[in-house]
Amino acid sequence: MRLQLSARAAWGVTALIAVAAVGSDGRGQEPPGVRASARTSLYQDSDATTISTSLVEVDGITEGGVELGARYLVDVVSSASVDVVSQATGRIEDVRHEVGGYGGWRGDDVSVSGRYAYSRENDWQSHNAGLRGGLDLFGGDLRLGASLGAQQSTITRANAFGFERAQTAWLGAVSATVRATPRDALHAALSVSHVTGFQASPYRYLVIRGLPYLESYPEDRTRVALLLRHHRALGAGFALRSHVRFYGDTYGVLALTGGLELAVDRGPLDALVFVRGYAQRAADFYAPRYETQQPFLAFDKELSTFADVFAGGSIGWRFDDVGPFASLRVDARLAGFSFAFFDFPALSARYGLHAGLGVSAAIE
Repeated sequence: MRLQLSARAAWGVTALIAVAAVGSDGRGQEPPGVRASARTSLYQDSDATTISTSLVEVDGITEGGVELGARYLVDVVSSASVDVVSQATGRIEDVRHEVGGYGGWRGDDVSVSGRYAYSRENDWQSHNAGLRGGLDLFGGDLRLGASLGAQQSTITRANAFGFERAQTAWLGAVSATVRATPRDALHAALSVSHVTGFQASPYRYLVIRGLPYLESYPEDRTRVALLLRHHRALGAGFALRSHVRFYGDTYGVLALTGGLELAVDRGPLDALVFVRGYAQRAADFYAPRYETQQPFLAFDKELSTFADVFAGGSIGWRFDDVGPFASLRVDARLAGFSFAFFDFPALSARYGLHAGLGVSAAIE
């Protein structure tokens, strides 16, 4: 069952943004070689939802700048959240598999790459593809990026013969990163996406005057987001990063995100502490309760008015020349979060933890 959860809300949109990300991805300085990584994480919240995620990735870059990579991800979900219980379904179990790959080329000042991923779960499958390019100017003081992504999804309903809906999404983005001073970097990215097709849940019903009605959303939704980042090097391996993101869509949702990070990179040790907050206004057609049937109906906390805060950190350690590996890195991450829903009667708050462990190795 495809759940509407903030931790994995809109898997498809998240994947689309991932394959269409713009700007530098931080790999430009990596030497030629092959790298492999594995990561596992656990999500647990007070809304009776547990998500276990495992990810394996392999990638490499040649002396000529040619890149190739592949990844496999699996999510195992167990939930008795309000989304599930409100439909008299009881606890559900689901597994999502995703496999993908990418290829590209990096020159001294130009980079191009393409990505593809296929995702499948009990009642949802999607194809995601994206193209991305980057250009460095003025000796690297200015980096421009552009991308285009597309996703085609098929939504079905478990144990319901004949229910099948389609969804198509497009995303384009442009970005610019400027080295303003020897210590300061500024980044701006503008992204626009358009989703058409079925966008409600195939399971959620609303009861109006004793009669059940399946959720119904507008079939076209356009999203616009502006992201601004500032990176400040503090010296001695410390850096302060801040960001703000403005978001709006044709559903009437308006949102603001802000965050602050303190990063440390001291030889083999790296660490990060962060705090991030988010607040949004409800969709125009959302209502806590409906007295009569409307053209659009929603029982979705992700379309309500709510705010959340995430805080946590990570720590990693790099070992050089370990057996056949040029380097080996292990890391651990932990974040806590809290949500406040202001006009969603079935749930007023949610909190929980998200923890992860990872290991990566490089052969050069």
